[in-house]
Parts: sequence; structure tokens; C-alpha cells
Amino acid sequence: MTIHTTQQGHKVDSMPQDPTASPDEPGGRQPGWGPPPPSWGSTPPPNPEQSPYPGPGLPPPGSWYPQFPRPAKPGVVELRPLALSDLLDGTFAVFRRSPMPTLVNAAVVQLAMGVLGLVFLGWLFEPAMGLEDALLSVSVDAGDLGELEGTFNEAFPYPWYLYAAAVLLVLLAQLFAYALVAGPATAAAMRATLDRPTSWRQGYGLARPAIPKLVGVELLLFLVGLVPVLLLAVLGVLLFSAWGIGALAPMLLLGFAAALALLWAGVRLTLVPVLLVSQSLTIRGALARSWRLTRGSWWRIFGIVLVVALVVSVLGGIVASIPGVVASIPGSTGNAWLLLALTVVVNVLVTAVSTLIMQVLLTLLQVDLRIRHERLDQALLGELNDPAAHAIPGHDAADRSLA
Repeated sequence: MTIHTTQQGHKVDSMPQDPTASPDEPGGRQPGWGPPPPSWGSTPPPNPEQSPYPGPGLPPPGSWYPQFPRPAKPGVVELRPLALSDLLDGTFAVFRRSPMPTLVNAAVVQLAMGVLGLVFLGWLFEPAMGLEDALLSVSVDAGDLGELEGTFNEAFPYPWYLYAAAVLLVLLAQLFAYALVAGPATAAAMRATLDRPTSWRQGYGLARPAIPKLVGVELLLFLVGLVPVLLLAVLGVLLFSAWGIGALAPMLLLGFAAALALLWAGVRLTLVPVLLVSQSLTIRGALARSWRLTRGSWWRIFGIVLVVALVVSVLGGIVASIPGVVASIPGSTGNAWLLLALTVVVNVLVTAVSTLIMQVLLTLLQVDLRIRHERLDQALLGELNDPAAHAIPGHDAADRSLA
């Protein structure tokens, strides 16, 4: 509403004229106004082919949202920071891309080591198979232990150091088997990031220089973890001899603190075996580099490894129970050797697949951390069309840590 003042000083109210009204009506359209805009006073009908919500990478027409290109995916994962789902998808994609240096290699190595270990330990400990029944049949007088000593001598006829050497040999064989599985699998996973297939021979050729270092670093980490356990055992003996049951509480606290320290250090060093293969580092260099890459990501790495380890353990336990189910079938107890062979094969396959899943997952996790800290994605893209690049992608990428 507009207020006008006449020459006589009177105030006159006038309403604004509606340009859409008829000229004969009060406030009607005046000549020369022209037709109203098409959308004046009305809402355009919705277009059924256009959604009001933006799709992936496609914001609605007329919006101001910037459009970013999707990250490149030349291989099994996109070259960007990876989530847990990306790591799992990439792990199984590596198995499909290069089954020979991963699944087949792990099954063969673990099966060979399992059979050899079973034969060796069976020969060494065969006299002790009936020890339990022999002990139940022994009657020992209060002052006569000769019969019991004779039973143990028959069960363990070899010197003690031979049994200790046998246990150490089995441990070294397991470490060697792990190196034979982890080395080619790591090389195949790194090559799969650029969609490069890996044969069995090529996987071993790329991992061969790192196999002795893998055995050495696993043995080193085992011995380092064994040191606090032995120290706690000695300290426990001393405290219990001095304080009695009063030493229980401090020993429990010390054991809990040692376990937390070992867990923390283990997560920080979890990438060491991967870096020995992916970048051909020395053991000392791999330890330092893993410590640097995992800085600030402890909880994330721990959560990923814990979730995957729990899932793999549950599924592995279900599969490993198959021999027990077969043994419970009436009439199957007569085939003892068949059940033993089935048990060995199932356990070997479960161990092989579990080791593979964790190793390939850690390899892709290493790719993720190097993308976050060192822009490894740019280095990998630069190697796509570089004929002089190393056979393992990212092998020669510079360490430009942002941490």
C-alpha cells in the first residue's frame, strides 16, 4: 500500500496494481506491461527423469557443488585412502588375479611342511605314544620311584638335547614356510595394484632376496617377545619365594603391563615383513620404516587386524572341526590313518588361507598408509606407462613422510 498527498494536503491510499488482473478491474494491468513471466505464481512440474538427490558424482542441475573425478583404479583397489571394505575386496581380488603365487603356493608349502613335520615328530615321539596308559598301570610305593623312572626312560629314549633340537628345527621350518608363503603373496599383491598378473615363478623370483630376511626378522621378533616372558618368570620365582602369595598381585600387574607393551610394539612393527619384500629394505630399515608409517594410526591398524583375525579364526575353527564330525560317524574309527590324513590336510589348508588373508591384507594396508603419508598414488600412476619401473610397483617410491 502506498500513501500519496494531494495538493490540498489530504492523504490518499492507493493499492499496488496487479499486472495479472484485468484492465477493467481495480488495480488491473496497464497497457504496455506485457505478459507475465511463465513461472510467476506457479511451480514447474517435476521431471520424473531427474532426482532431487545427487547421484554418485552427478549433482543436480543448477547446483553449485563441485564435481571431482573419481580416483583412478588401475588394479584391485582405487588409489586413495582405503577403508576396511576396500581392503577386504582388494584381498580377494588379489587371489583371483594371481592364484598361483598366493592360494596354490600357500597350499603346497603348508602341506609339504605339515607332512614332513608329522613324519619327523611321529618318529621322534613314537615311544611316548603309550605314556599315559603306562603311567596309569604303574604302582609306585612311597619310597620307590624306580618303576616310574623306567617308564619315562622307555617313553623318551633319546637325550634331552635331541628333543630340544627337534623343537627348534620345527620352529625354524615353520618360519621358513611362512617366508615362502608371505614373500610371493606380497609381491603378487603389490603388482595387482596396477593390474599386473604374477606367475608362480615370477613371485618367487621377486621375493627370493627377502626370504632369508623374513625368516630372520620373524625369529628376531619371537626372541624379543620371549625376553620379557622369561624375565617375568624369573622375577615371579624370586618374589614368590620371598613374599609367598603376596607376590600374586604385583606379578599380575607386571604381566598385564608387559602384555600391553608387546601388543603396542607388535602393532607398530606389523608392516615389517611387507616392507622387506615391497621395497627390499634391510631388517633395520624395515623396522624403522614400519614404526614411522604406523605413527598416529595405531588404533586403526589394531582394529582392522583384530576384526579380520577374529573372523578368520571363527571360520577356520568351523572348517577345522570337519575331521571331528567325520570321526563321530559310526564305523569311521576303523580308518585311523584316513582320519589322520584328513585332519592334517584340513589344518594345513586353514593355516595356509589364514596366513594368506592376513599377509595380503597387510600389504594393501601398507599401500593405504603410504598413500596417506607419502602420496604413493602419484608414484603408482607414474609407473603405469614407465617401462623402466621396477617389477614391484612402488618399490622405488621416495619416502616423503608427512608425519
